[in-house]
Amino acid sequence: MTDKVKHILGLSGGKDSAALALLAKELYSEDKIDYFFIDTGYELPETLAFLDRLESKLGYIHRLSTSPQNQTKEDYFRHLLALHHNHLPSPRTQWCVVEMKLKPMKQWLNSYIQQGYKIKNYLSVRADEPKKSSSSDNSEPIECIYPFLSLGITHNDINDILLKSRIALPDYHHWRSRPGCSFCFYQSQIEWLNLMDQHPHLFAEAKSIEQHSNTNKTSEEHNYWQGAQLSLSRIDEPRVKQAIRHNHRNKIAAIHDAKSNESSTVHPLCYK
Repeated sequence: MTDKVKHILGLSGGKDSAALALLAKELYSEDKIDYFFIDTGYELPETLAFLDRLESKLGYIHRLSTSPQNQTKEDYFRHLLALHHNHLPSPRTQWCVVEMKLKPMKQWLNSYIQQGYKIKNYLSVRADEPKKSSSSDNSEPIECIYPFLSLGITHNDINDILLKSRIALPDYHHWRSRPGCSFCFYQSQIEWLNLMDQHPHLFAEAKSIEQHSNTNKTSEEHNYWQGAQLSLSRIDEPRVKQAIRHNHRNKIAAIHDAKSNESSTVHPLCYK
């Protein structure tokens, strides 16, 4: 009896997973790959537009929703925030990844596992970065596959794959360095300012969540997207904005000077 196998490939909205999907469609044409994206409800418009462009090349992309059907994204995030004692997600806890990405994915996969499918999960870990551990349990019938590692594909190859497929980089790439939610805590200070410029309503939404998380807390207990000291309200102050942009310009200038004799270029994070 032939095993039932479900081939899956998750898209993050970034260029690495997009390049893997385009490459996998070419290399594994005999295997029907189910592409999926987990929509937290807080995605950048540029990310969703990029997925639409990819879908024109790949075919159907499953859009998995983080929020239950009977809850708005705002109500659901406040529910999750309360579960985590009103502590915002951070690089240390990363509870948003577990609650808003991994759990919806596992729920989707369980429907196939219960039907007797074995899962082959294609991951976009490049040959020039450390191999990340799989999030799947050893008891689960999930096999992780790393095509970039076996093919020796590195960061420098990613753009070539996208260009060959005539897929432009995500439009957020000129002002932000990575995909993720609009309030992603990995954003640098200049990227928060860029979010304010590009999507003022999303910045205001993130600031509102931050303020809500600090309700009924003492000042010593406050927590912010940018850590313990810098709130989005402060980032919005004219003098603070000016200082952040000044420091960013100096940093970019220093990197350009250091790389003036090299062929590599600085990531085009814009600033005003």
